[in-house]
Amino acid sequence: MKKNKLTLIDLTYIVLGSAIVSFSIAVFSTPAKIAPGGVSGIATILYHLFKIDTGLSILVLSIPIFLIGVKFFGSQYGIKSLLGSLLLSLFTTLWSKALGYGGILDYSKDISIWLSCLYGGVLSGIGMGLVMKSGSNTGGTDIIAQILARYTHITMGTSFFIVDGVII
Repeated sequence: MKKNKLTLIDLTYIVLGSAIVSFSIAVFSTPAKIAPGGVSGIATILYHLFKIDTGLSILVLSIPIFLIGVKFFGSQYGIKSLLGSLLLSLFTTLWSKALGYGGILDYSKDISIWLSCLYGGVLSGIGMGLVMKSGSNTGGTDIIAQILARYTHITMGTSFFIVDGVII
């Protein structure tokens, strides 16, 4: 893992990456009732069961995991993780309110769910890649995956697969 010092480039990656991931959640995953792995997947389920704002759920669910991350990786890591988590939550709520909670596709057609899977997955991957490039994460189960990767011989990709697979 990179040094945890926050630079302007890192900040740009975190903001841009969080905006892209949150767009994917708000516009594709949540409206299509697709529960991606991690905290955003749980937040999507909570939205459809109880109409709790997805961004708010992401924030609340990420807090205890964030505290665990600070314990394992230190306060500088905590600052970056807190920033990524707050931005993901904020942007998810903003995108949802700005574009409506119904997304941008017509979900009366089966193809829209497939397109949501495709577009949502690609955008989430790009956004997460940018955030991870900064040495940060978007909070939630990303932290658990990073802990797993650091303290085992499991790669980061496999850690995400395991943690997200448990959620799904």
